Amino acid sequence: MKKWLIAAMAVCLAAGCTAHKTEETEPEEPVPAEKPLVVWAREPGLTIDNIKLMEPFSKREIIYESPANGTQHVLADMERCGYPQEWNESGYGTDAIIVEKDGNHGLFDYNGNVIYPTTVSVHQAPFASGIDAARIVNEDGSVRFGWGTVNTASATAVLFDPNLTTVSDVPFASYQYDPYDEINKWPYFAVQDGVFGVVTPQLTPEGKMTYKYAFEAYQGSTLPGSLIVPEVDQNFNRTGYIVCDANGSQIMHTIVARGTYKEDTYVNGYYLIGMDNEVTIIHAMSGMQVGASYFGAKYFSDGYIPVRKYGKWGYMDEEGNEVTDFIFDDASPVVHGNAYVRRDGSWGILNMREYLNAGKQITFAACYGEKTQDPSIGTITVNVSELNIRDAASVYGASVGNSIVGSRYDVYEITEAEGYTWYRIDASHWIPDSGEWLTFEETKQE
Repeated sequence: MKKWLIAAMAVCLAAGCTAHKTEETEPEEPVPAEKPLVVWAREPGLTIDNIKLMEPFSKREIIYESPANGTQHVLADMERCGYPQEWNESGYGTDAIIVEKDGNHGLFDYNGNVIYPTTVSVHQAPFASGIDAARIVNEDGSVRFGWGTVNTASATAVLFDPNLTTVSDVPFASYQYDPYDEINKWPYFAVQDGVFGVVTPQLTPEGKMTYKYAFEAYQGSTLPGSLIVPEVDQNFNRTGYIVCDANGSQIMHTIVARGTYKEDTYVNGYYLIGMDNEVTIIHAMSGMQVGASYFGAKYFSDGYIPVRKYGKWGYMDEEGNEVTDFIFDDASPVVHGNAYVRRDGSWGILNMREYLNAGKQITFAACYGEKTQDPSIGTITVNVSELNIRDAASVYGASVGNSIVGSRYDVYEITEAEGYTWYRIDASHWIPDSGEWLTFEETKQE
C-alpha cells in the first residue's frame, strides 16, 4: 500500500499537480495621484536678486586661409540654434542661468535648482568679472568658448567644466573676457556687387585702424550654417543686409520697411529689425514678420519669444499670437518649457509650455491674482489688446499690466465709474469696459 501511495505521489508531482497549492498574486501597485497642473514651476520668491542669460559671445569665428592675408579669424553673424549652451560649439551639456545674490554669481537650472552656489564675486573690472562668457586661445592657436571668471588684480582665471559644477584653472594670458572690444579691427563676411566675400580692415604695423578696407571673394570651405551679412558698396558703407546659406548663396534681402537689421539677433530661424525704440520679429527664410511694434524682444526658443510693450514683458508664439498677459518686469527665453520671470523684484519660474499645451491661460489672475472668498458672478473675455489691469476701479488706479485679446477672467464685482464699467477679477484688481472691450457672461444660477 505504501509503495502504491508513494508512486502515485511521484506521478502527480511529475505532472505538475497543484490542486492543494494556494495561488499567490502580486500586490497591486498603488496608482500615484495625478500631479495638479500649476502655472508656476517655482513660485515667485526665489532667493536671488537678478539673472543673466548664459549666452556665449554672439559672434562666430571662422578660421579662413585667405589667399591674400593668410590665416584669418573672420567674424560671422551665424544663426544660433537650440539653447545657449549649444551655441558656438561651446560643449556645455547642462542648461543653466546665471543668478546674482548679494553681489555674487552662481548657476541655477530652469527648475530653480542650484547647480553651482552663488559664491563667485561680482565686481567691476579690473578686479573680478563674476561668471561671464570667455574666449580661450589654446597653445595651438585654436579657440574655444565657455563660461568662467577672471580676476585681473591677481592674474587668475578659471573656466567651468562641461558639467558646470566644477571649475578648472586656465592660463591667465589665454583667457579673454572681452575679446571683441575693438570690433572694427576684425575681418567680417559681406556681399559686394553680388559677390560673397571677406572684408579685411587695413591696419598699421602697430595695429591701429587706417579706415581702409580690402575685399576678396570667399574661397574657403562650406560654412557651418546660414548667416546674415551686410551688403557693402565700393566705399564699404553698409547699404543693407542679406540672408545667405552655408555656401554663401543669397537667400533673400532682409526687410527694411520698418527699420534695419539688429545685428547678432539671428536665433532659431528668426531675427529682429528695429526703428527708433520699436522692434519687429522676422522669419528668416520667408522674410515674413510675425510680430511688430514691440519695445523690446529677446529670441525664440521652444516656440516662444519674450516681447515687451508699455514697460511690461509677455510672450508671443511663432504664429504671432500673444500667449500671456503683459505683466512681467523681466522675462527670460523659454528653456525646456520653463521661463524665469520677475515682478516687483521677485523672481519665479513659469511652467510655460506644459500650462499652455493644456489649454490654460497665463493671465494676471493665474500668476498674481489676489485670492478672494467672494463667489464668482460671471466671466469676462477680453476683445481688445493692451487693456490696462488696475488696482482700483478708476483710470487713476495704478496699472499692473496689460491683458491680451482672448484672456478670460472670473468676475467678483461690477461697478460703474468715470464712464466705464469696471469688473473686479480678484480681491482688488479691476478691468474697465467701454461697452465693446469685454464680453461678460453671467454665471447661471441653479
